[in-house]
Amino acid sequence: MEASGGCGSTHELTEDEKAAGEVVQAAGYRITSYLGEVHRYILDRSMLYGSTESIPYQQAWGVQKVEP
Repeated sequence: MEASGGCGSTHELTEDEKAAGEVVQAAGYRITSYLGEVHRYILDRSMLYGSTESIPYQQAWGVQKVEP
């Protein structure tokens, strides 16, 4: 599987990216572009509760069907 960016470049997907893409497509979504890795982190409980810095993580993970 290969993803192409907006500039005509291509990126060979890793196994993790392929697996994630399959899950997204199986849920009925269509992948229209690839941005590459934007941010990497290890999710822990403190990122879901507390300060205002945790709001983006609360929003992203709050819509998931499975508890993190």
